[in-house]
Order: sequence, then C-alpha cells, then structure tokens
Amino acid sequence: MRLFGKHGFPRQIILFAAGLLFFGATTYDVHRSIKNNEQPPTREQMEALQDYINSKKQRGRSRSICLIYEAGYTLLDLK
Repeated sequence: MRLFGKHGFPRQIILFAAGLLFFGATTYDVHRSIKNNEQPPTREQMEALQDYINSKKQRGRSRSICLIYEAGYTLLDLK
C-alpha cells in the first residue's frame, strides 16, 4: 500500500495510526487535568473528601478486626 509516496504494510500503517491516537488521547487528558486543577478545591469539596477518608478508615478497621477475630476463632476450633 502506498501512503505519501512510500510503500508501507497495512500492519505498519495501523500501528502508526494507533500510536497517534494514543498520543493524542494522553495529551488531551493531561491538558484537561491541568486546566481542571488550576482552581484550588472549595471548602465543601475538602470537607466531603475528609468525610470520605474518615468513613474508609472506620470501615477498614472494623473489617480487619472481624477478619482477625474470625481467623482466630477458626484456628481455635482446629486445635
């Protein structure tokens, strides 16, 4: 197949097009992230984030305690 006057295999052309698509998508995503992070978060966003972090910490502690308790209970049953 000829492209821009040069011979290229279809696999090479598809790979090149996929590379351009990937490069364009990542460039767009980086610039979009930079634009969205130009403003600092609001007080409400920070409070919501802190509430979410606290809820995950509490749930993680109770889940790990339950797992330790269950593991100890099954080990005691095996003896």
